[in-house]
Amino acid sequence: MSLREKTARQSHWPAQLTLVSAQPLTVRLTIPNPGEQVLQLDEPSVCSRGELENAVFHLTADGVEVPYQGELRKRAPPDRFIEVTPGESFSVAVDLSTSFTVPRRGTLVIHYETLNHFSPDEVRLVSNELVVERR
Repeated sequence: MSLREKTARQSHWPAQLTLVSAQPLTVRLTIPNPGEQVLQLDEPSVCSRGELENAVFHLTADGVEVPYQGELRKRAPPDRFIEVTPGESFSVAVDLSTSFTVPRRGTLVIHYETLNHFSPDEVRLVSNELVVERR
């Protein structure tokens, strides 16, 4: 595969973050498939069980990065994927307070981004920035 083909395959795929709860800090990650083919998602990269297995979320509090303190797993390619059919979405609630020391007060900005690298689709999943005010 040429570099150009690889770069084209790593296009951005939109994901959406919404707030489920400010205490504990829980967000809903939704990945739609507006395409015409089945989208295959790498389970650990999309927190399929609602748990973080790698640093796929980025969090700042009042403009200062909050370090990820969860697991960082090296892993072999999975033997199965989550398949999202055209017109459908994958959605999961993720408790971020288990992997980040989240300040009780302040303005939090949360962003999700990861390369769906084990999937044949090999797209970069990128979310909106979710702003949460904790007072």
